[in-house]
Amino acid sequence: MTSASTSEVARHLVAWAQGFAWPACATTIDLPHLQQLYPDLEAPRCQDMTYLLQRVHDDAAQWEAEIIETLAKQFGIQSWRKQEVQDALERFAAALQHASQFDMRLRQHVLTSIASIFADAYGPPATDIRPAIREVLAHWYTEHPIPAENDLSDDASILLRHITAETGDAETVLLSTLPRALADIGQAYQQWPTCQVLDHYLASVQQVVGEINAYVPLTGAEHAWLTSIVTQGLRRPLTETAWEQRRLLAIVAQHLHDWLSSHRLPRFAATLSEHDMRELFPKFQEPIIATGSVLVHCLSCLPDELASMLLTTLPAALGQHAASSEWGQNDVDDLLERFMLVCQLVRTLGNRLEHHLYTSIGKAFGVADDGDTIATILAGIHNWPKQHILLPGEKLSPNATALHSALQTSEADPRSALLVRLPREICEVGESYEKWQTWNIRTTYVTRICEAACEIAQRGRVGDATPQVQTLWEQFKAQLNELTPDERRWLIKAFNEEFQP
Repeated sequence: MTSASTSEVARHLVAWAQGFAWPACATTIDLPHLQQLYPDLEAPRCQDMTYLLQRVHDDAAQWEAEIIETLAKQFGIQSWRKQEVQDALERFAAALQHASQFDMRLRQHVLTSIASIFADAYGPPATDIRPAIREVLAHWYTEHPIPAENDLSDDASILLRHITAETGDAETVLLSTLPRALADIGQAYQQWPTCQVLDHYLASVQQVVGEINAYVPLTGAEHAWLTSIVTQGLRRPLTETAWEQRRLLAIVAQHLHDWLSSHRLPRFAATLSEHDMRELFPKFQEPIIATGSVLVHCLSCLPDELASMLLTTLPAALGQHAASSEWGQNDVDDLLERFMLVCQLVRTLGNRLEHHLYTSIGKAFGVADDGDTIATILAGIHNWPKQHILLPGEKLSPNATALHSALQTSEADPRSALLVRLPREICEVGESYEKWQTWNIRTTYVTRICEAACEIAQRGRVGDATPQVQTLWEQFKAQLNELTPDERRWLIKAFNEEFQP
C-alpha cells in the first residue's frame, strides 16, 4: 500500500464518519453496552466496531497514521498474505456497516427500554419500536390518571407534563425533550458523554414511572375524613398532609398511634371486648361502643397496621359500609360526628376503668355504691381499718397482711397503694394494675381483697366493753387529765409502739 493510497483511504474514512450524526457516547462506549445494542454480534466483531467508533472524529492525518499499523492489526493482518488481507477487508466492511447503524441502534435501544418500563412484560419488538411507542405511552397515561391536586415528586410531575394521551412525536419527547427536562440528566441523548448517563436516564424514568404507577390518589371526601380524624377527632395539629393515599394514611396512622399511646392506658385495655366496653359505658350507642372496642384494640398495633384500617375497618365499625371512593361530604360529616364520640370514650376510658375498679374494691369493704365518686370511695376505704383493731403479733394470711399494710398508706397515695403495690403482693395476681394481661384479673383481685378484708374484720372485730374494761377506761381518763402535755405525748407514743400490729 503506497503513501498516496493511505491518504486516499484516510480521506474516505473521514468522509464516511462525517456522513453520520454521532451521539457523544459513540467514542466512549464500552464493550458491554455495545453488545446490548448489537446482541447478534460476537465480542470480536463488537471490538472491531469499538475501534472505529472511538475514531469517528479523527481527521485525515490521524487516520493515515493508523492505517498501516494499528488499523491493519485490529482487523487481523499480520503477514499481509492475500487471504489474510481479504478476510480483514471483509471484517472492516462489516464493521463500517454496523457502525453506520450506531445512532439508529442506540435510539432503538433507548425507546425499547423505555417502552418496557411503561408497559409491563413489553418485550423487545421484532421491528422498529417507533410506530408503537406512542400507543404504549397513551395507554399508560390513560391507566394512571393523576388529579391536579397531588404531591408527586418534581421528576414525576415533569414526566407527566411531557407524557400525555396526546403525545405527538414520542421519539423526540423520550430522546430529547424529557431527558433535557430532568434535572439529573439535563441533556438530549445525542449529548450524553457516556453510556452511564444512558443507564442513569433509564433508571430515573423507571423510578418515576414506578412512583406514578404506585400513586393512589385520594378523593376529596377521603382526604377530608383522614385529615379530620387528626384535627377534629384527636384534636391535634396536622402540620404535614398529603394527597396520595398511602402517604396520608401513614401520617394519620402515626398521629393515631401517638394519641392512643399518650393516654397511658393499662396493658389489658387492648383486650377489652364490646361487652366490657358496654358495661363501662352503658349510655353510649352501639356503633360508638363497637368502634371504641376496635380503637382500643389498636393499642397493640403498629402504625402500618393502623393505616390499613382507616378507610375500611374504622368506617365500617362506625356504620359506613360503602367503599370510601363512593363517599360524599355528608358521609364524612356523619363519620366524623361518631368518631368524635369514640375519641371522647377513649379519653375517659382510663378514669372509667379505675373508677370501676375502685367501686368494686369499695364494695368489698362495704363502703361504696354505684355512682359514688372516687374521692368518696377512698374516704370510706381509709376509714374502714379504724373499725377493726389488730393486736401486736396477730397472725394473718399473706393476702390479709398485704391488704392491712396497703391500707396504712392508702390516704397518702391511694393509687400507689391499691393499684400498684397491693395487686403485686396479692398472691394470685402478682402484677400491678397497669400490667394486667386482661380486665378479668380484676375479678380475682377484688375477690382476694374481699377475703382478706373478711379475715381482718373477723380478727379485728371490736365487741362491747365489759364492766372491768369500762371501769379501767374511766380511771385512765381521770389520771390522764392529771398529766402534763409532755407526759401525755410520751404515753401516746408508748401506746402506739405497744399496740402496733
